[in-house]
Amino acid sequence: KTTQVYGYGASALSFFFHVFSLLMDDCLNEYEPVVAEVLKKLPQEELIMREKRIKRAFDLSIKKTELHPDLQDYDVWRPYITSRIHAVQKRMAEERTYQTD
Repeated sequence: KTTQVYGYGASALSFFFHVFSLLMDDCLNEYEPVVAEVLKKLPQEELIMREKRIKRAFDLSIKKTELHPDLQDYDVWRPYITSRIHAVQKRMAEERTYQTD
C-alpha cells in the first residue's frame, strides 16, 4: 500500500520535490495563521534557505528543467515547520482560552 499525501503517492511527491529542490514543508501555505507563526520563530538562516529553495524551484519550473541529479540527494521529508506546528497550535489554543475567560 502506497502512502498518500495530498492525493499523490509519497514516491511521486518525493520525485517532484527532488527535481525542484524543495522540502515538503516549503509547500505549506505561509498565509495559514499557524504556519505564519512558525515562520516568524524560525532562525533567519532557515528562512533564507527556504526562500532560496522556492525561488530555485520557480526558476527550474519556468525554464522547464530539473536540478542536477547530484544535487537531488537529500531528505525531502525533513520537517522544519511541521515539527513546530503542534507547539504553536497548543499555544494559540491556550491564548484563545485566556482571551475568552
